[in-house]
Amino acid sequence: MARSLTGRRIAVGALACAMLRVSVDEEGKGWYDAGYPYVVLWVLITALRQLFVYGCQHWFTRDLGRFLVENRISPAAFGDSILFFTLSMVVATHLGILLRSRLLAARAVHAVA
Repeated sequence: MARSLTGRRIAVGALACAMLRVSVDEEGKGWYDAGYPYVVLWVLITALRQLFVYGCQHWFTRDLGRFLVENRISPAAFGDSILFFTLSMVVATHLGILLRSRLLAARAVHAVA
């Protein structure tokens, strides 16, 4: 289940990366421009994550506690998993930016040569 969720988070990060316009200057340095869809996606992700955390604390506390005990998962590990899911989206987005800027830089070099 955790791998499936991580895969989904990476896919969302890739979607976020696809919303960016990546450019490369003459020196080969890359940068990106984000628009409103990118901002809306991250605001939505942040709001859903906060809603999930609120639900863990107020709506399904007993069920979550039972799940953690039955599967021998510490509360600290559960909290860390939320952090890692967030980081996986950020890492996927930044890796996508890096790859796209490198590809653009390589194309620019071949076009000049």
